[in-house]
Amino acid sequence: MSKATSVLKGSLAISLLVLISLWSSRPEDLRLVLIYLVPYLLSLVLPGRFTNFASGLVLGGVLIEIPFTLFFSVFGGIFPDPRSLMLMRVTSMVFVILAVVSVVTHRKEDRKTGSFLGGVATSIFYVLIAAFALSSATGHSTEIQPDPTPALGSIHACLALYAQKHGGQYPSELKELGPNGSQCLEGGLAAGHAGNMKITYRPQRENKTGNYSLFMENTSWFGKKSRSFYADESGVIHESFTTHPASPDDRVIQNASSILRSIANCLIQSGAPYPRDMQHFRDDPNSICSRKFMETGLQYHTHGAEVHYSVKADHEVAQGFTLTARPGSYGKDGVRSYFVDETGIVRGTSDDRAAGPDDPPVPTCEYDSNPCRT
Repeated sequence: MSKATSVLKGSLAISLLVLISLWSSRPEDLRLVLIYLVPYLLSLVLPGRFTNFASGLVLGGVLIEIPFTLFFSVFGGIFPDPRSLMLMRVTSMVFVILAVVSVVTHRKEDRKTGSFLGGVATSIFYVLIAAFALSSATGHSTEIQPDPTPALGSIHACLALYAQKHGGQYPSELKELGPNGSQCLEGGLAAGHAGNMKITYRPQRENKTGNYSLFMENTSWFGKKSRSFYADESGVIHESFTTHPASPDDRVIQNASSILRSIANCLIQSGAPYPRDMQHFRDDPNSICSRKFMETGLQYHTHGAEVHYSVKADHEVAQGFTLTARPGSYGKDGVRSYFVDETGIVRGTSDDRAAGPDDPPVPTCEYDSNPCRT
């Protein structure tokens, strides 16, 4: 076996290892991984007389991956898994060595440079053109909208717990909440990643608008980056559908306060006495405060919250009522709890408890889907 063939197989093995690691860390970018695999797979099926061209194909793939692996080995980027990050750092240096050894070996063995360089050029042009085509196709496809609540809610819950134990102070980095810290957050969130979304945490000293802020944006290589999210210690999550980063001025994501207010307004319009329980709501199928809606339709509008209804009885006459909504799982299903009664005022809290009449009214933009600009 010639040295050139040995270098070819070594380069191929290392490259496949990196691509498999990439796939395990970023399954949503499978198409990109398959694009990189083609030159390597082609080099395996070519006859022996095309060894020079096959070696060039692999070297071209290696040359494409060198800047990629070097960048992410230095900055971490989109790889929250420490093992994947370490693999990137090691293979980035191996790629450089393999590229140099491959060129030197071919020169020493006096092989056909034209065929070798043809393979290099073919591999590089193929990957660039295929990646560009994938980018264009993805740019015009429908974007799968992420739900920021599980990630941002979990982070908020851990930050609140940390502040309770540290005199109201928040950590300087999310990593302090991760496996090597308080162990409240799983490794990906502690590294600032949720799927293909990147989360930027700004604590008190870096954030001018409050105790901390969280900014969440898409980091998929070819995905649209037009939607982002913003949250702070209030637990309210804002979203932006344009290219400008989300901020406290943007609309609030859908939550249980909207349906709670709608049901309360419906009951207020009907007037007292109010139903003793949900089983005694009226039978009007077109009403949002009907028994049918409360039994079968409400669950689709609570966004992970558990809704409870009770009455304020005065001499067995229901002169008032309360409606509350609280996350089914604090953090994962959000952190905002809501309360509304016969006054129609929606109140809320981000504490891990039920909201009540002593909590402050929520801003109207939290339930009316309008921007929060003041």
